[in-house]
Amino acid sequence: MIKILEPNIQTLVHNICLEHSEVCKVADSNMGYLWYMYTNGSRAGQYKPFIFLAEINLLVKMGLLFQEEKDRLIEMLSSEDKDNMYLVGLSILQLRDQRMKTYGTYTTDNEAYKHVDYLTEVIAPELFIGK
Repeated sequence: MIKILEPNIQTLVHNICLEHSEVCKVADSNMGYLWYMYTNGSRAGQYKPFIFLAEINLLVKMGLLFQEEKDRLIEMLSSEDKDNMYLVGLSILQLRDQRMKTYGTYTTDNEAYKHVDYLTEVIAPELFIGK
């Protein structure tokens, strides 16, 4: 599923990919390569749902999003309505900005993220099944 995104949401997608690719360079080289493909590789600039899903999972883990809100965002993300996609993008943009202001950039050496197990709590395929 590749959707045409507004420029601000396209920038959000790129920034999510950049941040997550940096974490995966250390956490898991296979996942790191996946993020690389969407950051600098042949799929750079493309959108896939896992990009937003990974960010949503990170927002939940950091306490900026509750499970009920996550479920609503995923439901809207699954919709064919382009307006819903845009609203999800704006929500993630605002929440991500809040995360960055509160905790800083997600890096492997940022203490605020030490409790996050990236591979099992943010990007694990099991988290995305059925989403």
